[in-house]
Amino acid sequence: MNRKIHKIFVIIVMGISSLALGAASPYIYKIKIGEFPDKASAQARQLTLLQLDYGPLNIVQKDGKFELQYGEFPYFIDADLICQDLQKSGYKDAAIIKENNSTGKVDFSPIIGAAVERVFNTVEKNDHLTSVTLDMKNPEIVQMEAFMKTASTEQKHDALAAKLDSLSDSDPVKGWMMMRLAYMKLIMKDRGASQQLFQRIAEGKVAATPKLRLDAMNRVAHLIYAQNDFVRSYRAYREIYNFAEAPEQRVEVALELSGLMVDLAQNLKKGTLEEARAFHEAALDEMPEKNFNPRATIALLHAETWYYEKNYAKCMEESEAYLKKYMDKPLREIATCKLFLGLAYDKLNRYEEGKNILATILDMPLGPKDNWGAIPDIKLSALEWLIIIAKGAKNPADEAHWKSVKQMMYPNK
Repeated sequence: MNRKIHKIFVIIVMGISSLALGAASPYIYKIKIGEFPDKASAQARQLTLLQLDYGPLNIVQKDGKFELQYGEFPYFIDADLICQDLQKSGYKDAAIIKENNSTGKVDFSPIIGAAVERVFNTVEKNDHLTSVTLDMKNPEIVQMEAFMKTASTEQKHDALAAKLDSLSDSDPVKGWMMMRLAYMKLIMKDRGASQQLFQRIAEGKVAATPKLRLDAMNRVAHLIYAQNDFVRSYRAYREIYNFAEAPEQRVEVALELSGLMVDLAQNLKKGTLEEARAFHEAALDEMPEKNFNPRATIALLHAETWYYEKNYAKCMEESEAYLKKYMDKPLREIATCKLFLGLAYDKLNRYEEGKNILATILDMPLGPKDNWGAIPDIKLSALEWLIIIAKGAKNPADEAHWKSVKQMMYPNK
């Protein structure tokens, strides 16, 4: 299956939260930070790490030696991040221990040590950074908004850049202007410069409202994800979750993290798809029913994981249930579900059913937004799969038919 189909979701990870704590993950992960011949040596390192705010740290005797262990992590990625940070800080013997989670409970120690790497270096919850307000009737804002209604992208960019030079970093109007300049640079495909501006806003280096800062943080995390740096994107979204205060803001981050859990397991083997499903189930347990769209997307991710594990019967079962429950979802996700369902049917030797469900995608009134921009057209993907499964079923008539349809719909493909 083309992994680009999954990037439709550009999704999320929860971070250290009540949601993650409630997950019935199949495993727990601990970090062994040294193995010592005597207890006193283990206690000496324990004291050093406690002074760096790591804790609790347990000393476990095994085969006549003493291990120093940190945390019980429900997901591999959390343990892996801390283990990497410890190794970078000089603890080269730090290693991950995997155990079955027989109780279904996890006593997780928060990630707060001084060695922890961060994406947003100055993001803290304090009055100075979170109490900034902005009067949208400010003359400079009103004037710029009026100008931007008729100006070209280049004119907007130049006007915003010129205006920034005259504003103080402590003026929230500058944060507003900088945010729009960052968007202009993004439109002009200068992603590096755009990310730098979003980063400045996110870290509070220029005054900006909490909502604006949160928007900037999300943009940074998204740009990191677009570079296929799933680990750093995970870090970023986890920090965003901790910074966000409104439940609705955290719902969106939970959605992003749910998709990243699949990416991390599927692409980097950091964790398992079983863990990703546990995360999805925990997210759905925590998320109110009123959040229909995010819940539907997470449910679709859950069904998707079964296909990657080659459990086609389970993928079929969940996809069929999804189409019954979420028919009011945006067409792009209905189309994606149909794509997975059609492929699952084919894998279960139900070629006609697979062909029929994939063919329905071709009749869906999908617009540009439903085709995910740079992501390949979902109808084109469906057609390519129709050709592939027809060939696999040794049905030359169907294969020729779908090739003809593809030529008609996509003459340059």
